[in-house]
Amino acid sequence: MNILFVDDEEGVREQAKTFLEKEEKRFNVRTVANSEKALELFEEESFDVIISDYKLPEKNGIKLLKEVREVDRNIPFVMLTGKGDENIAIKALNLGANKYFKKEPNPRGLYNGLSQAIKEVIRRSGTDSLLRYYPSGVSMLLEDMLEDKIETIEPMMFSKDNSSISYPEAEKKLELSTEKSIEILESLVDDGYLKKDFYDQFLVCPGCVSSNIKISTTCPKCGSLKSEKKEIIEHLDCGYQGSREKFENEDGDYICPKCHKELQAIGVDYSKMSDIKLCKSCGKIFDTSDYILRCDSCEKSFDIEEGEEKKVYSYRINERKKPKIRALLEQH
Repeated sequence: MNILFVDDEEGVREQAKTFLEKEEKRFNVRTVANSEKALELFEEESFDVIISDYKLPEKNGIKLLKEVREVDRNIPFVMLTGKGDENIAIKALNLGANKYFKKEPNPRGLYNGLSQAIKEVIRRSGTDSLLRYYPSGVSMLLEDMLEDKIETIEPMMFSKDNSSISYPEAEKKLELSTEKSIEILESLVDDGYLKKDFYDQFLVCPGCVSSNIKISTTCPKCGSLKSEKKEIIEHLDCGYQGSREKFENEDGDYICPKCHKELQAIGVDYSKMSDIKLCKSCGKIFDTSDYILRCDSCEKSFDIEEGEEKKVYSYRINERKKPKIRALLEQH
């Protein structure tokens, strides 16, 4: 969607372009500082919506609106007003503005709301067919969903290329990467054409957001990954514990490495413990390990509490919008 944004403050123009294009991937924002430049650009290029601040040098936003309406009565026009400019807002609406929007000090809130306002005025205007802003494959995808050839677009979890997820049906129709396909699916949800449902969730690395994660056991004392299962012997008299190899001599007899007594009867002189781990780094013997997650992509180690949960969704047609989608596809 091509947007013409008019404001005499350079910082506001830069902020608007950054935030709006971040809020909606389909937005392409051109900015100018005054009405004259806006009218020049409007004649030279094609825009889907004009957003103008009221307070502009020489020719204010109301005058710009009047001149735009002399040339084009259909293009959506949004007037930005300040606090206490209600009369200006009413005048703008009477002169053909589609909407007015009050500026607020919080940029994120301002541009999030403005993003929704832009899509709303386009829906209500003569440029109602938002499908023309999507890649051509979207029409084919929606047609298949209308005809129940695709009932639900479901993710493939942990696909063979080692990525976290993919949407094979959508990616094939759209001829786009997984990331771009998800952006399109989410935009179709925002525009009301699709509904999304929770499908699954999994942990991703807090460092690189990869899902290539392995669980490793660590020593509860020193945190080392270097441990191995051993058969552990405990001399009941002196209390010494160690691996069987430390007790067993060349003749196969058990001699305590600490007090050098021979151990003869199990349960009397010594006991055996299986499935016990011995830390190679600090020598601690333990039966319960600590756990740590390790990312194979960036080699970062982290606790499970540090991992980020990634939610995954499936997508289906919005039943209420089926008649509208059919009509839009016929126009497309």
